[in-house]
Amino acid sequence: MGRIHRVGWVVILFFLLMVQPAFSAHSAFSPLLGQEVLTGIGNISVIRVSIDANINAVGTVHTKMVLKFPTTSVYLLAKRIYPSPYVMLRDLLIQNADTIVKNADVKYRDSDRSIVMEADIVGQVVNKQGVWEFYVGKDADLIWRNNEIAIFAMISYSRSNAVVSYLKVRLPDRAYDISYDDTDRVLTYNMPREKVPSQIVTSVRTKLTVKPRVMSATYKIYGDPEFHDGYYWVARSEVVNTGNSNIYNLTIRYKMEGYCNWSEPHTYHVVVPGETLVDLYYPVIPSKVTKLMTRTPTMVEMKYTYKDEKGQLHTGYRHKRLHILGINQFEFSNIPIEERTGSWMDSFSNMPLLAAWVTHLDPVVKKFAGMASQLAGGVVTSSRNKDAIKFCNAVYDLMRGNNMVYQTPSSTFLTEYVPEQDVKYPRDTLRDKGGTCVDLSILYAATCETEGLRTLLISIPGHVFPVIILPEGGILPVEVTAISGAALNKPSVKSFSFAVAVKVAQKEIRRLRQGLYYVVDVEKMWREGVVSPELPPLDSDVLQKWGYKLVSPKKGREMKESKTSPRANAAGITGVWQGVGRNTSGGASRITMKLRQVGNNVTGSCILTPGGSGTVKGIVQGSRVKLVAYFMGVNGSFQIVFEGTIKGRTIVGRWYSPGSSVNGTFSLQRG
Repeated sequence: MGRIHRVGWVVILFFLLMVQPAFSAHSAFSPLLGQEVLTGIGNISVIRVSIDANINAVGTVHTKMVLKFPTTSVYLLAKRIYPSPYVMLRDLLIQNADTIVKNADVKYRDSDRSIVMEADIVGQVVNKQGVWEFYVGKDADLIWRNNEIAIFAMISYSRSNAVVSYLKVRLPDRAYDISYDDTDRVLTYNMPREKVPSQIVTSVRTKLTVKPRVMSATYKIYGDPEFHDGYYWVARSEVVNTGNSNIYNLTIRYKMEGYCNWSEPHTYHVVVPGETLVDLYYPVIPSKVTKLMTRTPTMVEMKYTYKDEKGQLHTGYRHKRLHILGINQFEFSNIPIEERTGSWMDSFSNMPLLAAWVTHLDPVVKKFAGMASQLAGGVVTSSRNKDAIKFCNAVYDLMRGNNMVYQTPSSTFLTEYVPEQDVKYPRDTLRDKGGTCVDLSILYAATCETEGLRTLLISIPGHVFPVIILPEGGILPVEVTAISGAALNKPSVKSFSFAVAVKVAQKEIRRLRQGLYYVVDVEKMWREGVVSPELPPLDSDVLQKWGYKLVSPKKGREMKESKTSPRANAAGITGVWQGVGRNTSGGASRITMKLRQVGNNVTGSCILTPGGSGTVKGIVQGSRVKLVAYFMGVNGSFQIVFEGTIKGRTIVGRWYSPGSSVNGTFSLQRG
């Protein structure tokens, strides 16, 4: 099987980052996905990508990629998400785990709303038993080929966006026996064998890179080369044939001292002069690492052998130290220090792995969820929003009623990078009756997942809070630290009610800023392989031993809100409004708003088809109304402002998206 260079996947990743919807009922929520980019209501926005890949005689590929955006607003959004264009190059190319990017140059080109990237990629084309293999990508279709050039097309769509890509591969001089396997999407070719020089020089240059730390809690992902496209390798070897003749039967093996014996050899039959090979180590780590309580050092060793033109065997070794973190220790970033840009997201790139701490199958968590279910009256959470919310309320009240508290973390918590941080499992938080925002959010998420409610963990600088996906659609964010008044800067208040906890979390969602948060889709990460570690059994009555009782708290404090004069308004707009929004070029989307007016203030929800869903806040003054719809995506949030006039059962006016040139008209009818 050839090396995988995901040219097609690269385009899809960029497409997902930039144009897929985020907080709609059927979206996939993860750090790899982004927000719906509203480049014109109802229009199909097309991002055009051209890729030139020139392969030299030793398999190094000089790649030039140009991404051209359809509108200034989409282009500016890309620049906001990636202030440093190098980060985009790293995200799109370097995360192909079995390739190494060198001589990279990337820049924004404002003159034509495009991003231009150039780099030399080694390890992308591999010589397998004398046949060179280039994996093009599962989404690529060959549209033209001769003995020098192959051209591929890739087209991807969402509801209102498309990426159209063209890949031109220029083969090396003297390539022959060129073929393309349409099933495996692999382009292959042969090269004539060079004449063996009269004076043979045999030498190789090797480099071993080892991740400085691995987490025992997530030990299973390191043995899975498919997880996150192979990005969680433990060791990577770079072998360069620096001699003037071929080397043969190069084999590479690894071992992790004290944990993994020598791996099966990876064999490369021929390595030509000047060729670079990239080899990865995915150790199947034994479960005994889950017994580690603190950081433990070990050694990763690499052994390589090969034969020269005369059949003589050569052997070499490399080794580097690795630390295995204790079962509660979390490594916040997997990006090598030399590749970090100083951004918050770089320092906390491992946040999705928090899903391993959400131990919903732990019997202790199941018993706690059972108590919450009793407190909620035995409701079935999987069918109706009303019942799901009642259960979520009961979980919060059960935590408050048993005097669980918020514990203040260090001043640098989730704001500055530290190598590792202790994170509690739900059983630990239950035992201690307290934890940080991360600990409390994980307990809350695990309890809800036990009852079949899909959960997200939202991570922002200095904070984490859970969001529940309701069964009939919609979201329920909960500021679970509100079980302690001190968490909301109200130390004189013991705790706040569930209604306040929800209201505070809703405000936090509206304040999300691009590049400063992660959305961890717990169930999605489980499906991809981030599973919980094995934890030791506890007594069946441990909750009783820890003092848990089926009690509700006394009525929690409600937050005082500024009061608006309840001036009577004959044009009350409570109800369902439906209609059409059009942009300046005539494109259209359906609009559905569910609004509730109290005094002059308006709240509610908004659905654009196509587009996504969001929340609404606004104000009514006489016959004039201003509504602001907030849409949230993993890499940032955006708004649409509707300003109009109420005319009986109709609202008509104009809309615009702040910070962009996108605008148009709308008309709504009361349902």
